[in-house]
Amino acid sequence: MIEEREDNEGHERDTTSPPDPTHEATTPPGQGDRDEDAIKKAEEKLDQAGGGH
Repeated sequence: MIEEREDNEGHERDTTSPPDPTHEATTPPGQGDRDEDAIKKAEEKLDQAGGGH
C-alpha cells in the first residue's frame, strides 16, 4: 500500500521505500577474518583470571 503525503514544499511524495536498491545498506556485514593474536591473548587472560581461586 502506498500512501502519498506532501513534503514541506507541497510536493507529493510516497511514504514507502525508495525506488533505489537498498540491499547494500540493509545487509549486515559478514563475519570478518579471525584475529588469531587477539584470540590467543584472550584465552591466556581466561587462564589467568581463575588461576588464584
